[in-house]
Amino acid sequence: TVCSRLHINIAEESTAKSLSGTPEQIRGQLQAYKLAGVDYVILYFDSESAGERERGMQTFQKESMPGRD
Repeated sequence: TVCSRLHINIAEESTAKSLSGTPEQIRGQLQAYKLAGVDYVILYFDSESAGERERGMQTFQKESMPGRD
């Protein structure tokens, strides 16, 4: 089993060990990790408030989470 811990920022510029961009771009980035052999990712939703973090998590779940289409 291979696991990677990643930060996630929806619609912001990418940094090392982070997922960022549009929901479609994030899906593509996750697919690339899967093709590289990563079985699990641990996501850290970076935000300035709990409400902002929750909105990011909901957006990821609705628009970017693999297996949702």
